[in-house]
Amino acid sequence: MRDDIKIGDPVFQRNLLLYPLYRQGNGKHFQNVKTLEEGIREGAVKFEELEEPDISRIIFRNSGNSPVFAIDGEEVLGAYQNRVLNTAFFAEERTAIEVPVSCVEERRWGGGRSFSSSGTALYPSLRALLLKTTNRSLKKRLGYKTEQSLIWRSIKETLSSLRVSSQTLSIHDAFKGYESQIEWYLENLDFGNASGLVAFAGSRFLCMDLFISPDLFRKFMPKIVRGYALDAILLREQPTDIIKKEEVKSVIEKAIVMKLKKYPSVGKGYEFRGEGDGIVVRGLKPIEEEDFIHFAVFPDIKI
Repeated sequence: MRDDIKIGDPVFQRNLLLYPLYRQGNGKHFQNVKTLEEGIREGAVKFEELEEPDISRIIFRNSGNSPVFAIDGEEVLGAYQNRVLNTAFFAEERTAIEVPVSCVEERRWGGGRSFSSSGTALYPSLRALLLKTTNRSLKKRLGYKTEQSLIWRSIKETLSSLRVSSQTLSIHDAFKGYESQIEWYLENLDFGNASGLVAFAGSRFLCMDLFISPDLFRKFMPKIVRGYALDAILLREQPTDIIKKEEVKSVIEKAIVMKLKKYPSVGKGYEFRGEGDGIVVRGLKPIEEEDFIHFAVFPDIKI
């Protein structure tokens, strides 16, 4: 990750503290990249179950003339059960790829074959669990697999903490149950030419999401902030203090100097991952010689 990141002034949204991040460059190679929502809306993108449905894998098809980018933790709804993407991927135009996923709806298995996008990314604490468990899998040369039982356990704890009743133990029911409160966190947010955010709640570091350009960040900002909001709601009883820029700078500096290991990505390009000094990081480069299209940092967790 480059060291040209500038930290903006903090923004308080309820108990969520957001620091915008600014950087040089405009991501000129990725100006025509579509999100899942854009691709699905245009009829160019679809997710489907495999011919023999598998809890941990689904098919992504891009029949359009533009590449598609998705981040870790994005949720897709329907088919046999709701799933989330285990990691980010960059899919070129007119391609189909098998995507590693995790179930976020434990008590349902059956339905149609097609998925829709929820427009939401998971809350950072669960995205961190996806990252930690896929790191374990990659070290064993098993690909981008999570530990499904840990995902289900985390979802059960979240639903219980939020007092959300869900017949199928679906995390989407938590987002639906708190939809109005979550949308409050998005009110009047405008980060100008920022390319990312560092988020805190309850005086805890939640995560950092940095994109290659302001345009790409603006597309993803609502869905990642919805995820941040759910973690903030879980921490609503804990006061959120002003976190000084020095602490934000410390997170960024740790990520910059961390030694990263390279892995072939799910779609085009390479993933770079690392753990240490209290953080876990992952980034995706569709073109190895270029900068990261997306770089994420989370507090390290014990599993």
